[in-house]
Amino acid sequence: MSRGQALAAYVGLRAAEVWVLAYVPGFPNYGEGREYLDGAVIVDLLLIYGLYRRSRLAWDASVVVTSLGLLMYLYVMLPADELQAKYDVVIVLAALQLALLFNRALRSTQPASERLGTAP
Repeated sequence: MSRGQALAAYVGLRAAEVWVLAYVPGFPNYGEGREYLDGAVIVDLLLIYGLYRRSRLAWDASVVVTSLGLLMYLYVMLPADELQAKYDVVIVLAALQLALLFNRALRSTQPASERLGTAP
């Protein structure tokens, strides 16, 4: 998988998760009237731009945010007596995002000097 394909797949999965959280009825959501949706989209766009630019900080932040989200959804879902489709979909989307982030195509393994073109 090329870097462009991996980034496009990550963006698609991230957009699908945001859409499910915002527009599928039930909890979890972005608050009454989707009041936190704008902030979530802005953070996602900044992280995606950082991934596009091969920023190690953006990759680390994406891994942390996705991992915390996945753990939070699992923590809420596991003790529940019944399965809820919205949680299941969000958990699968977050797990796929995390797997894509650890794909060699998205993970920046070069030193910063080589990424920025300042190596002698």
